[in-house]
This record gives sequence, C-alpha cells and structure tokens, in this order.
Amino acid sequence: MDILILNKIAGHEDDINELKSALKKTKNTRLYKRYSVLLKHFDGFTNRKIAEMENLEEHTVSTYIKNYKSKGIDGLNIGHGGGAQRKSIHFKRSSL
Repeated sequence: MDILILNKIAGHEDDINELKSALKKTKNTRLYKRYSVLLKHFDGFTNRKIAEMENLEEHTVSTYIKNYKSKGIDGLNIGHGGGAQRKSIHFKRSSL
C-alpha cells in the first residue's frame, strides 16, 4: 500500500485560479490533461506520481512544468508537432 505525503506548494493561488479557469473553458483533451498535470503539481504531487495518475511519462510531466514556469499558460499550448508540414496538393480535373 502506498503512503502519499503531499507537500502543497504555497504562494501560487493566482496560477491555480488561472489553470482552473482554463481547465473549465478548454474543449481540447490534450490541453485539459496539461492543465490537470500542473494543478496536481501545485497540490504537491511528485512528477512520478502525476505521471502514474495521468498515464504519462515522467519526462513529459517535467516538460509541462518547465514550459509553464518559463512561459506561463502560453507555454502549454500545443504547437506544431515533429516532422515536415503537410504539402498542399491541388488536384487538376482531367478532361476525358
């Protein structure tokens, strides 16, 4: 049986309120998960425990926290993924 000791991080009430507000407004499940990760972080959960609860890798949790600390809530926005951007393909009508 796991014993869980939380060390709630004090002094971040504004951050918590901002995240809760964003959590309620978003319809994007990926952003919802990112906000949820940060709220758990501010509640004092360890990155390892958050990763277990959210079914994520521990380094992913660390990345979300690092991005939030450096850029605020905008750091959690989903940008362009890896790889090349899609090319626009224009189909020409062929006359038969």
